[in-house]
Amino acid sequence: MKRIKVTLIALIAFLGMHEATHAQLSVTPEAGITAVNRVDMSNWTPSFKVGASVEYTFNDFFSLQSGLHYTKRDNSYNSQITVQKIDGSGEQWTYSLYSNHGYLQLPVKLKIGWDISDDVRLFIGAGAYVGYRVGASYNSMGYYLSYGYGYGYSGYGEYGYGGYGYGDITGYSVSGNQNKGYKWDWGTTFSAGIEAKKWVMSVGYDLALGKESQFDSVGAKFHTISMTLGYKFKL
Repeated sequence: MKRIKVTLIALIAFLGMHEATHAQLSVTPEAGITAVNRVDMSNWTPSFKVGASVEYTFNDFFSLQSGLHYTKRDNSYNSQITVQKIDGSGEQWTYSLYSNHGYLQLPVKLKIGWDISDDVRLFIGAGAYVGYRVGASYNSMGYYLSYGYGYGYSGYGEYGYGGYGYGDITGYSVSGNQNKGYKWDWGTTFSAGIEAKKWVMSVGYDLALGKESQFDSVGAKFHTISMTLGYKFKL
């Protein structure tokens, strides 16, 4: 029995070494455009994505892809809300938010590809990514639309607490602190595209799932659709 186990382990190791020696490494610098949408907002914001993919091709069908990319995630929001005061009356507010975030992303995807001609190849890929925020700025403002006495609005947002006190107030604004909130980001990633000789055209979709603050929960946060063009260098 021990000999059988040793033989199986040796065979698996040999096959692994055989696959590793036949694996092909390639690097693809790429750049493109993105459209970003926060799940609780209706507008899509244009942005960009730039970086390089590193791919380990094991056979004619399967490969493992990673890399490093820089992408922007901007969003803006405008709303009008009614705040209920302790005396039962209502108070009108207008609220706006604009954020501008930059992320470094490290994806890991399993790709499946197949040839449709001598120089053209189709592919699909799926996996996960982890990201880190390297730059951020945002501004949020709130204003009374009606005059009155009573307790004002107080709430918790993406970057921390914001309160507006109480009393006879006709208007108030506050700017956010870009250093608050979680800097790490993670989610799922998908891609599909075509390789024509050494050119790579790809359409991708990322779904951000990570927490944005201490009291946040894991769940869908941002949708990102991307279109990129790259050039593959085989090493």
